[in-house]
Amino acid sequence: MGAQRGVAMAFVFVLIALLLLVAILVVTGALNAVNQAEAVGVKYGVLNSAEAAANLALNELAENPKMTPGCVTGTLNGASYRSCMGLNNLKNALPQTATDYANGTQIIVPGGSAYIYGEATNNGSRKTYVEAIARPAPPLNLPPGAVNAAQNINDLTPEPVHQDPLHANDANLYANNNIAVSSSPWSVVQGKTFAVGSDVLPGADGQTHPGSSPVYFPTPTQVSQAAQTAKLIAQAGTTVSGSSVAGGQSFTGDVYVNGNVNLSSGTVTFSDGETVYVNGNLCINGTGELLNANAGQGVVMVVGGVMSSSGAGGYMTSMPTNALLIVLGNDPGPGNPCGTGADALSLMPTAGVEPVGTVYAANGSVSVSGTGTVQGALDGGINVDIAGSSAAAAIQYDAAQASTTMTTGTMTYTAYNQD
Repeated sequence: MGAQRGVAMAFVFVLIALLLLVAILVVTGALNAVNQAEAVGVKYGVLNSAEAAANLALNELAENPKMTPGCVTGTLNGASYRSCMGLNNLKNALPQTATDYANGTQIIVPGGSAYIYGEATNNGSRKTYVEAIARPAPPLNLPPGAVNAAQNINDLTPEPVHQDPLHANDANLYANNNIAVSSSPWSVVQGKTFAVGSDVLPGADGQTHPGSSPVYFPTPTQVSQAAQTAKLIAQAGTTVSGSSVAGGQSFTGDVYVNGNVNLSSGTVTFSDGETVYVNGNLCINGTGELLNANAGQGVVMVVGGVMSSSGAGGYMTSMPTNALLIVLGNDPGPGNPCGTGADALSLMPTAGVEPVGTVYAANGSVSVSGTGTVQGALDGGINVDIAGSSAAAAIQYDAAQASTTMTTGTMTYTAYNQD
């Protein structure tokens, strides 16, 4: 019996030892798993911080396309990061070389692009970095016609819509709702008319085209992005108060006008820039004239409020141009701060031809009246009202405006590397 009891005790001790060994292995494995999980978490946390650092530089470039090279530092996810603009080559057509922040070698940055870099470390761990080549997202095409409305085109008086002098019957009208007529006779259109809903205004082909496909208008987000980008670019240039803007003044480069502008006499000229931003209403009347002499694709003038252009001068561009005027105000109704017109953008020339490029009331309507001719392309975020008041009044299409685009200001990566 004693021997059997001894064997049993030995067996128990061996079993206990085995259980302890298993427990130790399990605990060790669990600790290793925890350590590995923590290591993986740190690794991905540092990588996410490096990616965030690169995206920070990308966002800053989107807000300020004239951003100069340099770095900022900070912390994220417990990691220290550095966010850098290595080389801004957006405004150049030819490639340039930049120093690679990761290894000090030279890299090629294509024309129209920028070199962006982000890095992160955690408590002295191995540096993780992300570097990329970025360029602006493609600009948006605006609707293709002489007159485009996101809602209705209202033919209120018999004001003709003329073709481009070099192209037969190209002054097309597009409405994403209805084309309505309340004039007799109706306006003569040297192009075709298209409406998603009803269309009772015949074009040069003698036909109406109800039930047509809608045309594309930028979304509110895209308009907001484009306006914000234009504002930041303008603020990086010359800043003037709206109340100080008067006839006889000339401004060069990008200009930010802070406040309402009321121009009743003389000429104000903007030239040699890309962007003009009026942070308020723009009211032009009497003999006042505002000349947007900035030229080229991507040129934009933004009015934060409503705009009215009437009288012997008015708003004009230097033709030929693809200058884009964006008016952000809503339709003011009878309480128009400019005193005349119920639409966000009112064009009322009294004589001659006023070239306006492409005009776009993004959140409201466009009204064309007066006794002169408006030359360009008209886009209404709600309606376009045709209401010229004499036989001399007309809308004349400028076919060059078919290639006018709106830059959203967003950026995208075209090449990407991480380590």
